[in-house]
Parts: sequence; C-alpha cells; structure tokens
Amino acid sequence: MTGSRKLQLEFWTAFKAYADEHAKRFRPTKPAPQNWLTFAVGRSGFALSAVASTYDSASRNWDHHELRAELTITHTESKKFFDLLLADRAAIEAEVGESLEWYKVDDVRMCRVYLRRSADLEKRDEWPRHHQWLTEKLDRFHQVLQPRIKALDIGSSDQEPA
Repeated sequence: MTGSRKLQLEFWTAFKAYADEHAKRFRPTKPAPQNWLTFAVGRSGFALSAVASTYDSASRNWDHHELRAELTITHTESKKFFDLLLADRAAIEAEVGESLEWYKVDDVRMCRVYLRRSADLEKRDEWPRHHQWLTEKLDRFHQVLQPRIKALDIGSSDQEPA
C-alpha cells in the first residue's frame, strides 16, 4: 500500500471511531484506503459522502488538500433530480446555514452538492477537528436533504433499473 493510501486508511479509521460516537443521522461504513466514504441517505442513486482529498479543487493543485461533505447523485436521472433540488436551493442553503457548491457537468452522470474546506491531511493533530467538521456537516446534510430526496418525483422515469 502506498503512503497516501495508508494515510487515507488511518484517517478514515479515526473518522469512523469519531462518527460512531458523535454522528446522529448517519453510520460510517468500513474504512478503506481511498479518498471517500459513502453513507446511505434512504434512496437508491443518492448517497452522502465524506471526502478527504489530496487535491484541492479551489486552488486546483496537488500541493494542498481539502475536505468535502457532499450529496452525490448517481441515479440514471441524476440531472433531473439535481435540477429539482437546485430549484429549492435558497431554502436548502438557508436550512444548512451556508452556501453550497452545486456541481453538474453535461457529459458526466454524477452530480454533487457539497461543502468544502482546505485541510492538511498530513497533520494528524488536526484530524479531530476535521472529523468533527465532517460529522457535523454530514449530519446537517442528512437532516436537510434526506426528506427532500425521498419526496423527489420526476414521474415514471423515477425507477432505477434492476
């Protein structure tokens, strides 16, 4: 396992221990040596994700890291569902308590809604603060988005293929 994979596994193992004790609305999955963990949000094609990336999307370089709490939509009708949520953006952001990043690309099925913050994943002494931030944001996302996700309706194309 590479050094960065070991770091990821250690980070997520510590995150799982923190979230097992403090998370109110989601349960962490088994840690893996990757830059994300996903959590069920009550509907197929939708998931909450915690991301600890060695790439910083704001500065667009590998010299900095970032954390993201995000909703990922991978449903076959992801763009339609995304647009329905986007139509409720003001209310969603008011309930979350901050502005969110809304990400949709024409030639990519997955859409995302997320919060991000810069981080230095090499500084293990900062991990408790990172774990707290991720847990709080994911709990808030679940509280605000889960009822909306369950209520989304785009008609007969709402079914994920078997």
